[in-house]
Amino acid sequence: MLSARRPTIVIDATPLRTPSGVRGIGRYLFDLLYGLDEVRSLWEDDLDLIALTDLSWGAPPSLSRDLRAAAEETSAQKGTVANATMRRLRQLRAPAALRATSAALFHQTEALGTPLWGPPRLVTLYDLIPLRYPTQYLKSRTAFPREWVVAQRRYSTALRVAAISRRTREDAIALLRVDPRKVSVVPTGIDLSRWYAHDSATDERRREAVGVGSRPYALFVGYGDHRKNTRVMFEAIARARRSMDIELVWAGKLSEPLLARLQQEARDAGIDGRVRFLGYVDDDTLSSLYAGAVAEVFVSRLEGFGLPVAEAMAARCPVIVARNSGCDEVVGEAGYVVDPDDVPAIADILVALHGDPALRAERGAAGAAHAQALTRSVMAQGYVALYREAIKALRSR
Repeated sequence: MLSARRPTIVIDATPLRTPSGVRGIGRYLFDLLYGLDEVRSLWEDDLDLIALTDLSWGAPPSLSRDLRAAAEETSAQKGTVANATMRRLRQLRAPAALRATSAALFHQTEALGTPLWGPPRLVTLYDLIPLRYPTQYLKSRTAFPREWVVAQRRYSTALRVAAISRRTREDAIALLRVDPRKVSVVPTGIDLSRWYAHDSATDERRREAVGVGSRPYALFVGYGDHRKNTRVMFEAIARARRSMDIELVWAGKLSEPLLARLQQEARDAGIDGRVRFLGYVDDDTLSSLYAGAVAEVFVSRLEGFGLPVAEAMAARCPVIVARNSGCDEVVGEAGYVVDPDDVPAIADILVALHGDPALRAERGAAGAAHAQALTRSVMAQGYVALYREAIKALRSR
C-alpha cells in the first residue's frame, strides 16, 4: 500500500549521455524534461519528479529536481558513455538511486538495461521495428526469439507502458501480447520555437553554407536503414525530374558503408549527382533547410512517431508520408499521405507544390497549425496524467 505522502517518480535522463542522446530518443527526452518543467504548476503539489542524471561504478548516482538543468547537463555529455556500459549501470546501479529516493515509480525512458530490482516501472515504448522486420534487423534465426523474450518481459512486467503512437501501441499488443489496459498513447512533443522559419536572408545564408543553392529541392532527414524506403524516394525524385529540375537534400549522419549503398541506389535510380548528402547539421541549419524545401519526403514504412515530420510542419514545410507508417498519425489531415510504393503520387505532389507557390504556402500553414498540438508541454501533460494513473493503481493494491 502506497503512503499518502507526495510520491517520488524518478525519470531516467541517462540516455542523453549515450549515443541515444544524438538520436530521436535524445530529442524526446530533452523535450520531456523541459516540458515537465514548463508544466510544473500542474504536478508539484502532488508529485515529486526527480531526474536520474548519471550512473557510474565508483560514485553515488546523480539526481536532480531541477529538470531543465538536468536536461542541459546530460545533453552536454551526449555520446560520452557507451550504450553497453550504461545498460549494465542501469541494471546494477540504478536500484541504489531508486532506493535512496524511496521512489514509488521509475520512468524507464530507454529499452536498454532494466534495473534488476526496485519499484514498479513506467516504460516508454518507441517502436518494435526489429520484431516487425526481423530479416532486415536481426542477424540470425535465434535473434528473433531472444529479442522477443526480452521485449515481452520488459513491457509485460511494467506497471504502465507509454507508447508514442497508436501504431506502436497496436504493435505492443499484437506482437508482444501486452495487456491492452497497461498501454497508453502519449504522442511525442517538440519545442516549436526551435523550428520556426527565420527571415529569408538568414535562411539563404545557412543553406548556402552547406552547399544548398537556388535549385528546388526535396528534403529527407534521418538515417537510411531498410524501413526508410529510400529506393522509392529516389525513384520519385527521378520521376519528378521529368517535369522540373529538382534535387534531394539529405540531412543526417550516415556510416560510410550506408552512404556508399545509398549513393549506388541513387545511381540506379538515375539521379547520380542530384542527391546532396550533408551529414549532420545543427538545428538552426535544419530549420532553414525545412523552410526552403519544396517538401519533406518521409515515406518510411514504419516509425514510432517521426520527429522530422513534426519538425517540418512546425517550420511550415509540406510533408509527404506513408500510410500506416505511424507518421500518418502525426500529420493527420495537414500532410500528404500516400501508399509507400506509390512513386507517381509522390512525384506528382512534388511537381504540384513546386509549380504552385500558393499551394505550398497553404499546405505549410496547415502543417504549422496542426503542429500546435505537438508541443512538449502537451506531451508533458500526457505523462503527468499517466504518472497519476500509475500512482492510483499502486494505491489501490
